[in-house]
Amino acid sequence: MQAVLDWVFWSVSFPSDSYEFTADGGVLSIDLLPFTGLYVGTEVNWLSVSDATLLDFEAVLGWESPLGLGVKGGVRRFDLDYEDDPNEKADIVVDGAFVGVFFRF
Repeated sequence: MQAVLDWVFWSVSFPSDSYEFTADGGVLSIDLLPFTGLYVGTEVNWLSVSDATLLDFEAVLGWESPLGLGVKGGVRRFDLDYEDDPNEKADIVVDGAFVGVFFRF
């Protein structure tokens, strides 16, 4: 079994403008059975600027051939929360299942 983990974190602050910018992200992929091409994985991206936040999450189960052709399916969630003042608000959530075909070259 092979696991690949890549996690990145950075934070930038602009004190003169009173803004705090933070972004996080991570990717994890694990081969289920060696030499079969089956894998599970997840990807998370997070962005926060002052009172606004953005979350993008994906969990997948997939298969990839030795030639780079593959299929994957899973769930994905996109969540945006923004509030500047009482008159400017946004709370948007898009989520659901997906299936896809890909070619990696």
